[in-house]
Amino acid sequence: MVNKNGSYCSTSVSTCNTRKYHGLLVSPQPKIDSDNHVLLSCLDDTVIYDEKEFRLSVHQSPGVHQPEGYLLMESFTWEGYARWTYNADGIIIAKELILDQNEDRVFIRYFFSRPGAILRVAPFIACRNIHTLRAGNHRVNVNTENGKNGLAVGMPGEYAPLHFQVSLPSSFIRSPDWYDNIEYEQEQLRGYEFRESLFVPGYLEVETGDAQEVVFCAGIKPMTASRISRRFFAEKKSRKMTEGLDQCLDTAASLFIVKKKQGTEIVAGWPWFGHWGRDTFIALPGLTLTVRRAKIFESVMQDMLRDFRDGLFPNTGRGKNASYNAADTSLWFIRALQQYTEYTRKPELTWKYYHEAVISVLENYRSGMLPHIAMQENGLLRAEKAGKALTWMDAIVDGHPVTQRNGLAVELNALWYNAICFALYLAGKAGNAAFINDWKHIPRAIEKSFPETFWSEEKGYLADCVNDSGTDWSLRPNQVIAVALPFCPVGKEISEAVLAVAEKKLLTPRGLRTLSPGDPCYKGIYAGNPRERDLAYHQGTVWPWLLGYYAEACLRVRGKAALEQINILYHGFEDALYEYGIETIPEIYDGDEPHRPKGCIAQAWSTGELLRVRQMLRKNGYKPGAEKTRSVVAHVKAEL
Repeated sequence: MVNKNGSYCSTSVSTCNTRKYHGLLVSPQPKIDSDNHVLLSCLDDTVIYDEKEFRLSVHQSPGVHQPEGYLLMESFTWEGYARWTYNADGIIIAKELILDQNEDRVFIRYFFSRPGAILRVAPFIACRNIHTLRAGNHRVNVNTENGKNGLAVGMPGEYAPLHFQVSLPSSFIRSPDWYDNIEYEQEQLRGYEFRESLFVPGYLEVETGDAQEVVFCAGIKPMTASRISRRFFAEKKSRKMTEGLDQCLDTAASLFIVKKKQGTEIVAGWPWFGHWGRDTFIALPGLTLTVRRAKIFESVMQDMLRDFRDGLFPNTGRGKNASYNAADTSLWFIRALQQYTEYTRKPELTWKYYHEAVISVLENYRSGMLPHIAMQENGLLRAEKAGKALTWMDAIVDGHPVTQRNGLAVELNALWYNAICFALYLAGKAGNAAFINDWKHIPRAIEKSFPETFWSEEKGYLADCVNDSGTDWSLRPNQVIAVALPFCPVGKEISEAVLAVAEKKLLTPRGLRTLSPGDPCYKGIYAGNPRERDLAYHQGTVWPWLLGYYAEACLRVRGKAALEQINILYHGFEDALYEYGIETIPEIYDGDEPHRPKGCIAQAWSTGELLRVRQMLRKNGYKPGAEKTRSVVAHVKAEL
């Protein structure tokens, strides 16, 4: 669950946190840094009937899961919010979890089939950056104060106080302690530090009496008891049941759009990615234009232009922390404008508001004044920097790029050609003859040099990269991007050959592999420690976002004859909605069957490009027959 401020709530179905990124309340802390911070990690919640305790929570410690609340769990249901049901010796306990959409607050409602329960809730507090773990400091001075219907806890540093409250009269039993050796299984499997200490100030105790429900909330501001219940039910009422892929994607589109004081940002992926320039421009059209949110598109563009310098957008960071370490980000910016113009059908306005940035990109790329990008005499774009990966395949291992791709990268040059042609189109609509006269000869040069440089009649596909060391004939999906663009530097015959080989070697039901399985460098499983995973990241791992450009290439080359196949691929993601995260499309999949989901559970460009695929189907009037649509209401027996 994500709210409009960029806070999130995430855990496993069993409620046992298995990642350092899991937490019931994870929120930005701008006084500390630009990242999210785990504030409330988890709870220890216990229900008591007739002096018999039923513990609902699960924590992992060395060699044991304790308590074992999953043994009482009968089901988990997703209905736009999370709902667990427990059976405590015939007494049914329902627990509903929901994140406030407008404030940094999480609610948990407990409903009991029999009155007379006593509820004890102990908060496990982390207050640390999502990428780190907290070491216990038993001497640290944690400020704990009783409040109305709860307590306030002030952790050291710049953290805002945390308020823990309930909707019924309660008492706070003070018992401050650090719980050491809390383990996160998935961090251990991925080769990271996996143990931390969490602070527990004590517990809130509620005697429900004749009442059969109580609402617990945790936030950075206090609430009155009556407002706690009202706010919970208002949030619950606002959640809509989603059925099938279409509705889930519509809902997921908003997960990545975060409003901050300085503007509107796209979060590249939940839970651990932040703001990335390249990801923003690739994901933005799908996340906004396909769901008729052009104003958000424009707001994000204005936000991105704040850090635009000398023809470059930062790929990571903002302001003083901006890193201008990519050659393709600015070209993806122009590609996003191209899709915006297709949506608005007002090229003259695109030119009016964005021509300065577009011209700056083209002029700086052409001039050779940038330290790592320059146009050659034949019109092609050379981008290289020792020890750096300048395209989207940017994994670094032991200080060296896994796929450096220095020199002439195939999709970079296709984006360059497309950007120039699109700018000439805009200039023509705006009547800018000077720009046209200055640039019109370059596309003609590229149309000759591009196939001469990249195409092999013998191999039947485009080279991935060409440089002074030779030609890299690694079979990768970047050539599919090259033949998908509206202004394409090769003809349909070459484009069809590229599609044919991509379908034979790269295409899977979950996206395109980043390398052919026949290549000796191919790695079909994305697993292991950080080094092992980075070695596989672009060496065979499947990326769903590439399906957007595969579908676009199919339609450009084959026309409506491609629609049925595209539709099958699109609806194949019905099952993906609940196999990893709920109602989200993940970052990557294994290259080998059965193509298990990996990486972050919700990725912006995976979602955005699937939305674009759907838009292509609709735009071309495709009317599918009875499709398999499955509700993502998942009833899951929690097992460890």
